[in-house]
Amino acid sequence: NMFRHSASLRYEFGMFLYSVGLFCDSFEQLFRALQIDPHHALAVESKENILNMLVERWHFRMLNDSSRNVAYYRAIS
Repeated sequence: NMFRHSASLRYEFGMFLYSVGLFCDSFEQLFRALQIDPHHALAVESKENILNMLVERWHFRMLNDSSRNVAYYRAIS
């Protein structure tokens, strides 16, 4: 029960999962920690770092390509 209500315990568990290579599970625990305490600075930073690691760089270039996005919008409209 205490685990459910403690952002710090969720954060620590998330970091343990990260250390053993369970990155998606780690991200989930950090997300839950932030649901409990949205201002938990270490959880915010760690979650962003894991997210950056999980999402390949080409996705960001693709999403920020405005001419590509306009062309797709026109094609599906």
